[in-house]
Amino acid sequence: MADNYYLKAKALILEEGITNDIASVLVNKNDMITGLVNDYDSTIYIDSKGNEVNDMNLFDYLENGYFIAFMSIDEHVRNWKSIEHHSSFLKNRDSVYSYMLYCKNNGINTDTIFNMTGEKINDIMKYYKEFNAGFEIIAENSCGNETVVLGRKNITRVEYVTWKTVPSRIGGYTLGHYFRDYNSAFKDFRKRSLDLMDKHLDAIDSIKSYEIKRLPR
Repeated sequence: MADNYYLKAKALILEEGITNDIASVLVNKNDMITGLVNDYDSTIYIDSKGNEVNDMNLFDYLENGYFIAFMSIDEHVRNWKSIEHHSSFLKNRDSVYSYMLYCKNNGINTDTIFNMTGEKINDIMKYYKEFNAGFEIIAENSCGNETVVLGRKNITRVEYVTWKTVPSRIGGYTLGHYFRDYNSAFKDFRKRSLDLMDKHLDAIDSIKSYEIKRLPR
């Protein structure tokens, strides 16, 4: 899917006669925004009609319902440096946490950046916290393309919740089970995690059985 958006963006900038490198491709249900590296090593954005739309930056787009379909490693370096430099301002913004979640799910870390670019940069993931509905996510288990998370909230009283979601968190959090104490919440978290694994293994076994049946006799 990401490759398709990259190819669409590439076709667009070639059609418009733009020679800049693609830094990122951001999408929502109706639009595609392409980030391009300009001569000053910063990012400019164009919409799907080839018009410049530089009234927002990456985090503004993420805050307004866009998702990252593609991002170059050099663009990650620019973003990591920006977050580190402006950490006191950015670290509480949901869009920055959304970007960090993307990095986490796609293996973007200090080792990856150093191995691909030779750049040694500070680890911004130290700022990462995930929240939903006032609950901080304190544990997660993923299997296949499904995830179970455990959340904790301590405002007027301590509460816990387990939710189903996906690694990218696209689609949000569903089927919440709520608890007043940690032990009950953790037991539910463990059960839902095991159910997730059982479901995934059953699906693998079903595929293997189907493939065996199709082998020539």
